[in-house]
Amino acid sequence: MDDELARMAAGTMRTAEMLEASNHLMASAQGARWSQAAAYHGRALYSLGRVADAFANFEEAWQRADRLDDPAAGALASYMGAGCSLMLYDNVQAEQWCRRELDVAVPD
Repeated sequence: MDDELARMAAGTMRTAEMLEASNHLMASAQGARWSQAAAYHGRALYSLGRVADAFANFEEAWQRADRLDDPAAGALASYMGAGCSLMLYDNVQAEQWCRRELDVAVPD
């Protein structure tokens, strides 16, 4: 399980392979691992042009990570959401993705 996550993080998988690996992980992983796999699954969906599905995955991954209070998984989902927003030239949305995690990390 950790090997597949490491390979996705390293960027050594093609989109179809990432989609399959993340599906497999999401079916068996719990907690933060699920959120991390879901973020990569969203990235694969984005690469396939399934933009709405990708952002839905990022949102679900972030929400679950937030409930678990897992900053690493939350940051990964935020990073993926922000990055894909930037590729769409949606700077406002990208900033919102970043701010939501920063607001959790550094409360007022």
